[in-house]
Amino acid sequence: MRSSMNKKRFPINIILLYFCLISLLFIFLACGDEGETTVSSDSTTEDGGNGQIPGDTDGVQPPANGEEPPAGPEISFAKDIKPIFDASCNFQGCHGANPPSQLLLTSYDNLKKGGRSGPAFIAKNAKDSLIVKRIEPGGGMPPGGQLADEQVDKIKKWIDEGGENN
Repeated sequence: MRSSMNKKRFPINIILLYFCLISLLFIFLACGDEGETTVSSDSTTEDGGNGQIPGDTDGVQPPANGEEPPAGPEISFAKDIKPIFDASCNFQGCHGANPPSQLLLTSYDNLKKGGRSGPAFIAKNAKDSLIVKRIEPGGGMPPGGQLADEQVDKIKKWIDEGGENN
């Protein structure tokens, strides 16, 4: 008789056990720490931290040495460099359609690809970039007149900043 009672109680015990476990899990999830930190008005946490969650990249933090983070490039290809090329270089027979040098200056991708003489520029190295050697005084480009010093300096600075398509 005793074995038949145990068989009837066994399923009820398992159901109660599952119910308790699920309830505890629900309470744990509902009341658990969700990773939030309390930040005081001076941007430090109660434990003296800086309010930044380790690994959090949403906020930009200044470098540890107190210096400002470096700014992005100041010179834009589309805004600053391409207009120089359009006004002085992108003509039939020069660096517009079907250039003899195979160097098209009509877009960033064409400039980056380079021409028959190789890459037009080396990112972050204006001094050794072919295009800079050609547009500096004595370089022969553009034919019929040099670019203004400010234009040459702007192209050099853009290359030294990384020569990005921004």
